[in-house]
Amino acid sequence: MFSLFYKPVFLLLIVIFSLPGCTSEQPGTLKVGTNVWPGYEPLYLARASDLWEPGRISIIEYNSASEVLRAFRNDSLDVAALTLDEAISLIADRPDTRIFMGIDFSAGADVVIVQPDIEVAGELRGKSVGVESTAVGAYILARFLEVNQLVLSDINIVFMAVDRHAQAFSQREVDAVVTFEPVKTQLLKQGGRTLFSSNDIPGEVLDVLVTRQDVIQKKAKQLQALTAGWFQSLTIIKEHREVALLKMAPRMGISSQELDIAMQGLKLLDSEDNQHLLRAENATINETAIKIETLMLSNGLLAKPVFNEGYINSQFVDKK
Repeated sequence: MFSLFYKPVFLLLIVIFSLPGCTSEQPGTLKVGTNVWPGYEPLYLARASDLWEPGRISIIEYNSASEVLRAFRNDSLDVAALTLDEAISLIADRPDTRIFMGIDFSAGADVVIVQPDIEVAGELRGKSVGVESTAVGAYILARFLEVNQLVLSDINIVFMAVDRHAQAFSQREVDAVVTFEPVKTQLLKQGGRTLFSSNDIPGEVLDVLVTRQDVIQKKAKQLQALTAGWFQSLTIIKEHREVALLKMAPRMGISSQELDIAMQGLKLLDSEDNQHLLRAENATINETAIKIETLMLSNGLLAKPVFNEGYINSQFVDKK
């Protein structure tokens, strides 16, 4: 169970201050927001592969998950790609939120990376740690501190957007960063050392797609097309991996070989995976969500329990 240091760091990090992006889509367009993360790349591959009818689905990239959350809360987006802990936080103030597809489990792609001269977690006492103002950044940092028997006061937190991580690390403005792919690959090339990753907390970092109940009612066909395109995109990656990597890598700012390695830190969720994750009483997402919510409640991050099966909608991943 998390100790109380989790509360202040999480509350500070989930402050949302970014403005939503502006779009010019027509009313019938399904607007989907993501931040930069290799697990979301199959959505962009689906777009590049013309798997959706033109004008029906718009994938919009934001600089951070905080911006995605802000845009979704303001109804500027129909769909948001979020981590499950972010989705639970969203449900607390937007109970019309519905989780309708699983994207991926992070299995090493989210990390705490330290400077080359730091060998163990204890050496971070009194040192600076850069972290993005997002819920998942807070989550990874809190778990890292707990696993390594550290507390918040042992470190100096430096808030910074993910696009600052590589420069701040290379210029030694920080001694460590809580980051994720593709920045992870860039920092390892600079000589950084991985002290902790989502692989150390298997099954806890899950990315999902969320929407609102009114969107389900008004844009069901587009949501069905979105999920179908995702599954088709995974088939392309499986059957034509080299070509798919070449298409996806430029957007991530890394080589196709580096993206291949980055993707190995993820478990992309196909149709069968989503069946297990979301369907009926035995939906495996329930166990993960309840575990995360319990941790959030014990640290005052939620006023009351909010998650239940009513926030899951499996109709778009159900086998026909």
